[in-house]
Amino acid sequence: MYRYTGAMTTPLPDEYGAAGGYPIGMVATLTGLPVDVIRVWERRYGLPQPARSVGGHRLYRPRDVALLRRAGALRAQGLTAARACAQALAEAVPSTAVSDEEPAAPNAPAPPATARFGARLYDAAVALDAAAARSVLDEVGALLDVQTLWGAVLAPTLDQLGTDWARGMITPAPEHLLSSVISGRLAGLLEALPRLPHAPSAVVGGAPGERHELAVLMLALLLGRAGWTVTYLGADTPPEAWEAALRIVRPRVAVVSATLPEHAASALTMMRRASHRLGRRAPRFAYGGPGFAGTSTPGEDTSSFLALGEDLDEAVRRLTFLT
Repeated sequence: MYRYTGAMTTPLPDEYGAAGGYPIGMVATLTGLPVDVIRVWERRYGLPQPARSVGGHRLYRPRDVALLRRAGALRAQGLTAARACAQALAEAVPSTAVSDEEPAAPNAPAPPATARFGARLYDAAVALDAAAARSVLDEVGALLDVQTLWGAVLAPTLDQLGTDWARGMITPAPEHLLSSVISGRLAGLLEALPRLPHAPSAVVGGAPGERHELAVLMLALLLGRAGWTVTYLGADTPPEAWEAALRIVRPRVAVVSATLPEHAASALTMMRRASHRLGRRAPRFAYGGPGFAGTSTPGEDTSSFLALGEDLDEAVRRLTFLT
């Protein structure tokens, strides 16, 4: 639905940048590790090695968060705490590569590291080794937030596979395999999100005939992480299924994606008809993806339709304005 390019990072809030790092409570939230575990690992295994504030409080930098996430992932795979911490430290990007002077990406390795992850993912896809691809995702997923993972690793790798296919260097199989692996991972993350009471609701899916779903699935995940309750319909959703879903869920917004003009045309027809048939119960319709390039608003009441463009970050911002 949207462009693959463009790394998206979670900025370090100003108050943490000014303080010199994250407090331990925030690190526990970012890593999913209890505060007591973080303290024990620091004391016993030297991971992490936080700085101290003037008042003696621990302050954790982006590198500390990345190390803890990796160690936590290794621990979940069955390693002892000692081995998990030792391996995380051994694998770590040198501290000069993840600068503490770069607060804009609190849990992202330096660009060369993300490039290496992308290369490993590419190799696994070309080898049609789904297990290896999942292993790389496990590793990099422990180090990066989902937005950076998408923008800095997954999307560029998919782009490269698509380019090499178009050049005749590889078959379509590697891109299809990696897309399937990534789709399963994103769907699992979306399913695991809590459904908060009174949260704004959205129905998200592909236009009739639209078979590409990774970017719109990523958008659904980002919306969920932004506090929305998301009902994801998947790719190639028929018009009658869209209308039935809108009648049942009654969302605040319906997001329709299309990568090809013919699918965008089907989506516009579906949105016009659903808007007319649902009347006052119709949601706000939002549409995006390269298939809609050059199209005009699909209805006379422009307040009912929102163009999202092709950039995921911008799409989430525009939808957030509706809340």
